[in-house]
Amino acid sequence: MNRQWQIYDPRFPDAARQRLAVAGLTLFNDAILREAFARDLAVIDLRLICSDPADFANAIEPSVLGGAKIAAEIVAMVTAGPVAQRGFRVFAGRQRRP
Repeated sequence: MNRQWQIYDPRFPDAARQRLAVAGLTLFNDAILREAFARDLAVIDLRLICSDPADFANAIEPSVLGGAKIAAEIVAMVTAGPVAQRGFRVFAGRQRRP
């Protein structure tokens, strides 16, 4: 069973397309957070980790820099101990929240 989820926002150069994409993804991201909370799962919030345009190679894929940030957060999550013992957590870089 997958014990962690990832949520993110794309980075489209066109402002109108970006707003529409973020608005649409908000529904999915909210559903992921609610289900993760209900099941005591960990979530990696890529919206906060990959917050700089340089973190993206294109609108939806991370760049080398973004990939390094994501990898570091996965390591932080894995080394924090078993998810089942921690309960619901959002991993968001230095802004971790219980």
